[in-house]
Amino acid sequence: MRPKKIVYDAVFEKKFEKYKRRLTKIERKRLKQNGCSRDNIQDEG
Repeated sequence: MRPKKIVYDAVFEKKFEKYKRRLTKIERKRLKQNGCSRDNIQDEG
């Protein structure tokens, strides 16, 4: 592994965290509209 790759991964992780947070907000809205059907699917595995 080159140091550059590690730095890039760290930057990517930060961006991904922000993206995940934004995604979860949208997902919550969608789950409310769908009646949390997706949660049930996840529980079944």
